[in-house]
Amino acid sequence: MFKLQLGCVLLLFSAGCALTRPPLVEIQPWPDESEQTRMEQLLKRELTASFPRDVRMAHRVIMTAAGRQFVFNGYLSVRTDGTMRLIVMSDIGTVADFETRPDGSVVVARCNPKFSKRWVKRYIARDLLLLFGAPDHDALVAGELADGSPVLEMTLPAERQVRRYVFDAGSSEWSTLEVTRKGKRYYRAVCSRRRTFPDWDRALPAAFTVKAPKYQLEVAILSVQHGAE
Repeated sequence: MFKLQLGCVLLLFSAGCALTRPPLVEIQPWPDESEQTRMEQLLKRELTASFPRDVRMAHRVIMTAAGRQFVFNGYLSVRTDGTMRLIVMSDIGTVADFETRPDGSVVVARCNPKFSKRWVKRYIARDLLLLFGAPDHDALVAGELADGSPVLEMTLPAERQVRRYVFDAGSSEWSTLEVTRKGKRYYRAVCSRRRTFPDWDRALPAAFTVKAPKYQLEVAILSVQHGAE
């Protein structure tokens, strides 16, 4: 039954469904240049700390698509050079085993017959890069929203994307990622919880809620350990 339902969901993924896409709200620079520089440095340090490298992580993911829910376990290894290997498991066995590399390529080592490599590269790899891949700091521009929330924003012309990392106005902790195309938001990930894992001296993102055009995710990070495999 799981295989049949999953096959139907993959067909719906291909067809897609519209996501409410509110217009992009412009960010404003800080009026004082020294404050602009200070905040930009602070936010970049915070963002770096939220995307640790040379680590192993275990996740539990609940995907909702076409009115159905599916549960997956993820085992992630992040190397010091930014290469990430993810093994995705479910009750049908291994769903996918693949790597994302610093040059942007995705190499699929193994893929369940119910999933195509194209599906893995287009959806699973995208989630992996957005939720756990550290952005290029040189491309980030700092500012703030009308409510005072600090923001780091980067533009990717080749992908026609703007990625916006929004921080909590009080603590300056990274809280939300919004991805837009042509001025309209189409992907949103909210860090809903932080926690301090064993052997870590600061709290790390521990749960995400993701809304994308064709699915939603609830991601819980179960463990974070030093040292990539």
